[in-house]
Amino acid sequence: KYLPYFIDGIMVSDCPVDMERDVPCRITGYQKGDSLLLIVYKYRDEEACLPLDLAPYLGGQYYSYRICNEENQMIAGGSVEANGIISVFGEKDALYMVELFRERDNERV
Repeated sequence: KYLPYFIDGIMVSDCPVDMERDVPCRITGYQKGDSLLLIVYKYRDEEACLPLDLAPYLGGQYYSYRICNEENQMIAGGSVEANGIISVFGEKDALYMVELFRERDNERV
């Protein structure tokens, strides 16, 4: 499912997020066209709030997203603004795949 991001996409991020801002995870991001895949590795059991700045990568104002766990089960989804926040819930020491897609005509789904 995610293979096209690695083969045809571009890596846009691979870094730990600032722990001082209480974002306890490491994020690796890949862009493919109008979509973005964030691979989130959580360091803590608590919720991880991921601050976004998507406009430079995808353009637009609103984005649909879905979050899947390591078993590829969707655990959350919704809509978020370009400078919004996505919350990732779940256990520590686990990977979460966050896929973001630009919404057409900047309308919410």
